[in-house]
Amino acid sequence: MKAKMLMAVFFCGILAFTACKNNNEAKNNEEIEAQRQTELEMQQQKLESEANNIDTKLSTIDSLRKLHGLIETAQMDELLRVGKGPFTFFAPTNSAISEMNKATLDTLMLPEHREDLANLLQYHLIEEDLSYEELKNEIRDNDGEFELSSMDELGVITATLDGDKIVLIDEKGNKATIVKPDIKASNGVIHLIDGVLQFKGEEETAL
Repeated sequence: MKAKMLMAVFFCGILAFTACKNNNEAKNNEEIEAQRQTELEMQQQKLESEANNIDTKLSTIDSLRKLHGLIETAQMDELLRVGKGPFTFFAPTNSAISEMNKATLDTLMLPEHREDLANLLQYHLIEEDLSYEELKNEIRDNDGEFELSSMDELGVITATLDGDKIVLIDEKGNKATIVKPDIKASNGVIHLIDGVLQFKGEEETAL
């Protein structure tokens, strides 16, 4: 009788051990599957971000072809591609860039002036995601003028209203109107403008 009881206890122990082992294996499998799913989701988010970042968006808009060429020359494309932001980028159109002084533009395209070109472009970049409507509200809430600090504090851009249109004024008094707003990207927003903005720190060369 005692032997039978010991055998019963022994087999119960084996069954309990097996059940515990199976439970642990199932738990481990669930954890592995959850981790795999998380990794897949992160990879998908990364792919979507790469496909919709500011640099990629700019490269697909024909009216910004010249701007994107300048961005590549200034080696600023990586910032707009992998920079987390969020950013607001005031993007001069082909027509706006065509109105720049040719000698100045040719100089900025030289390797030794790459930093000057990068600074000119970064002056158009704000480290904040601001939609067209949000900009309008900020202008109205600040008595008709809203100051925007550009990336790396290169300078200030003043946003104002002309009727229902937003007009940007740079530090040299030049004006540019937002002609196409709210092109959304994964790391910010793009507003097309009809002029090139300058900050006071730039060389006094007419654009």
